[in-house]
Amino acid sequence: MSEEKPDRLLIPIEGLSFADKWSVGRVIFHPGECIEELMLDTPPPSANGAAFSQKLMDETVAAAKAGCVGEVAFTAGGIEDALDAVRSALDVLRLWQRSRARARPTAFGLPDETRWARITYVVVGSRNAVGWTFKGEPIGWTFAHEELDPWSTSEAFQFLSGALADDSPSEGARRAALGAQLLARACTEHRPDLKMLGVVTALEAWLLRRDRHSQTYRLARAGAWFGCGLQEQNLCGRHRPVCPYLHLSPDKGKDRKRLCVLRDLGNTYREWQCSEWHRVMDWYDTRSDTAHGGDPTAVAKEDASKAEFWVTHYLMRPILEWLKTHPDDPVGDLESALKAIGDPAGWKAMLAALDAANPPQSPPPL
Repeated sequence: MSEEKPDRLLIPIEGLSFADKWSVGRVIFHPGECIEELMLDTPPPSANGAAFSQKLMDETVAAAKAGCVGEVAFTAGGIEDALDAVRSALDVLRLWQRSRARARPTAFGLPDETRWARITYVVVGSRNAVGWTFKGEPIGWTFAHEELDPWSTSEAFQFLSGALADDSPSEGARRAALGAQLLARACTEHRPDLKMLGVVTALEAWLLRRDRHSQTYRLARAGAWFGCGLQEQNLCGRHRPVCPYLHLSPDKGKDRKRLCVLRDLGNTYREWQCSEWHRVMDWYDTRSDTAHGGDPTAVAKEDASKAEFWVTHYLMRPILEWLKTHPDDPVGDLESALKAIGDPAGWKAMLAALDAANPPQSPPPL
């Protein structure tokens, strides 16, 4: 590179192609065949080592044409800053991909982010044979013409894209970008324990303050607020009376005991169960076992994949939209919204049932 300060950097991306130009954060992604057009004003390599420089240039252009090219404005941080910007933008694109794909999608990214390998081995028995298995995800994804309009009109993802480019982000934007980065890393992780750890950590980054007490209950409550009834547009505490899982406060000692009773009841009797709340509680328990010395092989691959799918397909968008519309104190505003919900009509009967020595098998109506 010459001593003159460059204007921008062009970085080939492995296994990813675009039918159109896409802007994500600080990066503009171009179809790979556009790289020579983007270089029209660029002089040829200098006389010193011209042959070697030209060879590297040709290889870089070929790599871009095989996928796509990310264009990043040059800053004082140089190539490392540009790579960070590209990684963050690819994280957002990966979440967009996962949120729309029903089957397991393929991978893309910078060379250090993708993993697809064949492991060979020899089977020894009555006769020898060679075997093989694959690890990781096959590389290759295209964002076609029909993807551009949904991307451009997505409230959640345009907010997330803007958060990456904001030098002075709001608290909501900061949390959005951090949680997205953590979740995208979990999406590329093939080890179930680390995938589950990443999924739950992303939810914590979006929804929790740092606190030593009742974090499991707080996260489950927040998850139920965004997810319970979402698929039927029948949200708990808004479109229908609030349930005890949302209405009981993890900050109150007596309510924490009731939440413990609720969990046992929900695990025992289907009529009591809030699947959204219980789902997050189970994720958090698995995360805690992994983080505090549990057996990492005990985390089932299916459970980790289900957690990733549920967050990327259902919880992520409403959470990002909340972070956008509550930029200054999204966690505090969520707590205030929960506190503002009045007692449902049958609340006294519900508390009596939870406090009883032998709670009924079915909850009282609210």
